[in-house]
Amino acid sequence: MNKILVALDGSPHSVRTLEKAAQQAHDNASELVILYACTKSPPSELQLQFAEQKAGKAFRRKVSGQELPEFAVEEADGISAIADYVEATDTLCKLYGEDVLERAKAEAMLAGVDKVTLVLEKGDAANVIVQTAEKEAVDLLVIGHHEANPIKEFFLGSIAKDVLKRAPCAALVVE
Repeated sequence: MNKILVALDGSPHSVRTLEKAAQQAHDNASELVILYACTKSPPSELQLQFAEQKAGKAFRRKVSGQELPEFAVEEADGISAIADYVEATDTLCKLYGEDVLERAKAEAMLAGVDKVTLVLEKGDAANVIVQTAEKEAVDLLVIGHHEANPIKEFFLGSIAKDVLKRAPCAALVVE
Protein backbone atom coordinates (compact mmCIF):
# COMPACT_ATOMS: atom_id res chain seq x y z
CA MET A 1 0.00 0.00 0.00
CA ASN A 2 1.66 3.21 -1.19
CA LYS A 3 -0.86 5.97 -0.43
CA ILE A 4 -3.66 6.42 2.06
CA LEU A 5 -6.16 9.28 1.93
CA VAL A 6 -7.95 10.50 5.04
CA ALA A 7 -10.73 13.07 4.80
CA LEU A 8 -11.17 15.28 7.87
CA ASP A 9 -13.74 17.89 8.82
CA GLY A 10 -12.20 19.21 12.03
CA SER A 11 -14.80 17.61 14.29
CA PRO A 12 -13.85 15.63 17.41
CA HIS A 13 -14.70 12.47 15.43
CA SER A 14 -11.95 13.43 12.97
CA VAL A 15 -9.38 12.69 15.68
CA ARG A 16 -10.34 9.00 15.70
CA THR A 17 -10.43 8.92 11.91
CA LEU A 18 -6.96 10.44 11.71
CA GLU A 19 -5.63 8.00 14.33
CA LYS A 20 -6.82 5.01 12.28
CA ALA A 21 -5.42 6.44 9.05
CA ALA A 22 -2.07 7.30 10.63
CA GLN A 23 -1.81 3.81 12.11
CA GLN A 24 -2.48 2.26 8.69
CA ALA A 25 0.10 4.59 7.08
CA HIS A 26 2.69 3.80 9.74
CA ASP A 27 2.10 0.03 9.64
CA ASN A 28 2.36 -0.03 5.83
CA ALA A 29 5.09 2.62 5.44
CA SER A 30 2.62 4.53 3.26
CA GLU A 31 2.31 8.18 2.36
CA LEU A 32 -0.64 9.78 4.15
CA VAL A 33 -2.67 12.30 2.16
CA ILE A 34 -4.79 14.44 4.49
CA LEU A 35 -7.76 16.20 2.88
CA TYR A 36 -9.99 19.03 4.03
CA ALA A 37 -12.89 19.99 1.76
CA CYS A 38 -14.29 23.53 1.93
CA THR A 39 -18.00 23.16 1.32
CA LYS A 40 -20.80 25.67 0.80
CA SER A 41 -22.62 24.51 3.93
CA PRO A 42 -23.11 27.02 6.74
CA PRO A 43 -20.22 27.16 9.22
CA SER A 44 -20.37 24.68 12.08
CA GLU A 45 -20.19 25.81 15.69
CA LEU A 46 -16.53 24.69 15.75
CA GLN A 47 -15.80 26.89 12.73
CA LEU A 48 -17.64 29.84 14.30
CA GLN A 49 -15.64 29.45 17.52
CA PHE A 50 -12.46 29.32 15.43
CA ALA A 51 -13.52 32.49 13.57
CA GLU A 52 -14.11 34.34 16.82
CA GLN A 53 -10.82 33.15 18.30
CA LYS A 54 -8.81 34.14 15.20
CA ALA A 55 -10.52 37.36 14.19
CA GLY A 56 -13.00 38.41 16.87
CA LYS A 57 -16.74 38.56 17.41
CA ALA A 58 -17.40 40.83 14.43
CA PHE A 59 -15.91 38.26 12.05
CA ARG A 60 -17.95 35.50 13.73
CA ARG A 61 -21.14 37.53 13.20
CA LYS A 62 -20.21 38.14 9.56
CA VAL A 63 -19.52 34.47 8.70
CA SER A 64 -22.60 33.30 10.58
CA GLY A 65 -24.78 35.56 8.44
CA GLN A 66 -25.91 37.65 11.41
CA GLU A 67 -24.77 40.83 9.69
CA LEU A 68 -26.85 40.26 6.59
CA PRO A 69 -29.54 42.94 6.82
CA GLU A 70 -33.04 42.51 5.55
CA PHE A 71 -33.06 44.10 2.13
CA ALA A 72 -34.13 43.63 -1.41
CA VAL A 73 -31.42 41.72 -3.28
CA GLU A 74 -31.39 44.38 -5.98
CA GLU A 75 -30.29 47.09 -3.53
CA ALA A 76 -26.61 48.07 -3.64
CA ASP A 77 -26.29 47.54 0.13
CA GLY A 78 -27.67 44.05 -0.27
CA ILE A 79 -25.25 43.12 -3.02
CA SER A 80 -22.34 44.50 -0.98
CA ALA A 81 -23.43 42.60 2.16
CA ILE A 82 -23.70 39.35 0.23
CA ALA A 83 -20.26 39.87 -1.34
CA ASP A 84 -18.77 40.56 2.12
CA TYR A 85 -20.45 37.44 3.52
CA VAL A 86 -19.17 35.22 0.69
CA GLU A 87 -15.65 36.60 1.02
CA ALA A 88 -15.71 36.12 4.80
CA THR A 89 -16.95 32.52 4.57
CA ASP A 90 -14.31 31.70 1.95
CA THR A 91 -11.63 33.19 4.21
CA LEU A 92 -12.94 31.24 7.20
CA CYS A 93 -12.97 27.98 5.26
CA LYS A 94 -9.40 28.49 4.08
CA LEU A 95 -8.09 29.46 7.53
CA TYR A 96 -10.01 26.71 9.33
CA GLY A 97 -9.03 24.09 6.74
CA GLU A 98 -5.35 25.05 6.95
CA ASP A 99 -5.52 24.84 10.75
CA VAL A 100 -7.16 21.39 10.65
CA LEU A 101 -4.57 20.16 8.15
CA GLU A 102 -1.55 21.50 10.05
CA ARG A 103 -2.75 20.00 13.34
CA ALA A 104 -3.46 16.69 11.58
CA LYS A 105 -0.01 16.66 9.99
CA ALA A 106 1.63 17.19 13.39
CA GLU A 107 -0.41 14.32 14.87
CA ALA A 108 0.42 12.00 11.94
CA MET A 109 4.13 12.76 12.28
CA LEU A 110 3.94 12.04 16.03
CA ALA A 111 2.33 8.70 15.15
CA GLY A 112 5.37 7.84 13.07
CA VAL A 113 4.13 8.65 9.57
CA ASP A 114 7.14 9.68 7.47
CA LYS A 115 5.46 11.28 4.45
CA VAL A 116 2.40 13.51 4.73
CA THR A 117 0.73 15.50 1.96
CA LEU A 118 -1.90 18.14 2.75
CA VAL A 119 -4.76 18.91 0.36
CA LEU A 120 -7.29 21.74 0.72
CA GLU A 121 -10.03 21.74 -1.93
CA LYS A 122 -13.35 23.52 -2.43
CA GLY A 123 -16.58 21.80 -3.41
CA ASP A 124 -19.09 19.19 -2.39
CA ALA A 125 -17.36 17.02 0.24
CA ALA A 126 -18.20 13.64 -1.33
CA ASN A 127 -17.15 14.78 -4.80
CA VAL A 128 -13.91 16.31 -3.52
CA ILE A 129 -13.03 13.12 -1.61
CA VAL A 130 -13.64 10.84 -4.59
CA GLN A 131 -11.83 13.17 -7.01
CA THR A 132 -8.85 13.49 -4.68
CA ALA A 133 -8.68 9.71 -4.24
CA GLU A 134 -8.59 9.34 -8.03
CA LYS A 135 -6.11 12.19 -8.61
CA GLU A 136 -3.73 10.97 -5.88
CA ALA A 137 -4.14 7.30 -6.96
CA VAL A 138 -4.58 6.19 -3.36
CA ASP A 139 -4.77 2.57 -2.31
CA LEU A 140 -6.95 3.14 0.75
CA LEU A 141 -9.48 5.81 1.68
CA VAL A 142 -10.22 6.40 5.37
CA ILE A 143 -13.37 8.34 6.17
CA GLY A 144 -15.31 8.99 9.32
CA HIS A 145 -18.99 8.39 9.77
CA HIS A 146 -20.85 9.58 12.81
CA GLU A 147 -24.48 9.07 13.57
CA ALA A 148 -26.61 11.85 12.21
CA ASN A 149 -30.27 12.45 12.68
CA PRO A 150 -31.84 9.22 11.30
CA ILE A 151 -34.53 11.13 9.41
CA LYS A 152 -31.98 13.49 7.84
CA GLU A 153 -29.77 10.54 6.88
CA PHE A 154 -32.73 8.67 5.36
CA PHE A 155 -33.68 11.57 3.10
CA LEU A 156 -30.28 13.11 2.42
CA GLY A 157 -27.91 10.19 2.94
CA SER A 158 -24.45 10.78 4.30
CA ILE A 159 -21.13 11.84 2.87
CA ALA A 160 -19.58 8.51 3.87
CA LYS A 161 -22.27 6.51 2.07
CA ASP A 162 -21.96 8.64 -1.05
CA VAL A 163 -18.17 8.26 -1.07
CA LEU A 164 -18.36 4.50 -0.53
CA LYS A 165 -20.63 4.10 -3.55
CA ARG A 166 -18.07 5.83 -5.79
CA ALA A 167 -14.73 5.13 -4.12
CA PRO A 168 -12.03 4.18 -6.65
CA CYS A 169 -10.18 2.08 -4.07
CA ALA A 170 -10.62 0.15 -0.83
CA ALA A 171 -12.21 2.16 1.96
CA LEU A 172 -12.15 2.05 5.74
CA VAL A 173 -15.04 3.69 7.58
CA VAL A 174 -14.37 4.81 11.13
CA GLU A 175 -17.51 4.84 13.26
